[in-house]
Amino acid sequence: MVEKSCKQCGKVFYVKNYRKDTARFCSRSCSAKYRYHHDKSLRDNLSHQYHGKDHPMWRGGKTRNTQGYILIHSPEHPFCDKRGYVREHRLVMEKELGRYLKQSEVVHHLNGKRDHNKIENLKLMKKKDHDRIGPNIFLEGKKYKRICPECGKRFYVTPSLQRIVCCSQSCSKKKQWREQGVSSFGR
Repeated sequence: MVEKSCKQCGKVFYVKNYRKDTARFCSRSCSAKYRYHHDKSLRDNLSHQYHGKDHPMWRGGKTRNTQGYILIHSPEHPFCDKRGYVREHRLVMEKELGRYLKQSEVVHHLNGKRDHNKIENLKLMKKKDHDRIGPNIFLEGKKYKRICPECGKRFYVTPSLQRIVCCSQSCSKKKQWREQGVSSFGR
C-alpha cells in the first residue's frame, strides 16, 4: 500500500501499488468537486445547459407531486417551494380573488379530486375550518356505513371498497381466525 494525499481536500489515503501513479483523489466526490472547479467547460455545461426549458425532461413547467396535486413552475411567486413550484389550485384561487392567499387560508377541493382545479370545484376556507372536515366529507351520499364485527367500531367505505367487512387488518385477521376455530391469537 502506498500513502497518497488527496488533490482536493488534502486528506491522506492509501492505494495499492498498481495505482500509485494514477490515484489523485480520496473519493469520487473529491474528484467531481475538483473537476467542477478546474474545468471551465464542464462547469458551464452543468450550470446552464440542463436547467429549466433546456432540460430534456421539461414538460412546460407543469408536474404532479406524490400527493396528487398539480404543480406549476412559478419561481417569482412569494409562496413557491424551494424548486420554484406552486400548487395549481392556489394559483387558480388567487387569480379569481385578484390577490395572494394568506397563510391561514386553504383551498378545498369540493369533490375531493386534487387534480380537478376548476374554480367551480374550489372553495376558499380558513385552515382551522378545513382541518375540521373529515377525509370522507366529499363522499356525502356515496359512502357505506359499516360496523366492525370484531370491535364494534363504526367506519365508512367507498363504493369501490364495498367488500370490506372489518375496520382494520388486525380485526380482519381476528375474524378469520375465529371462523377457522383458532383459540389463541398469538403471544
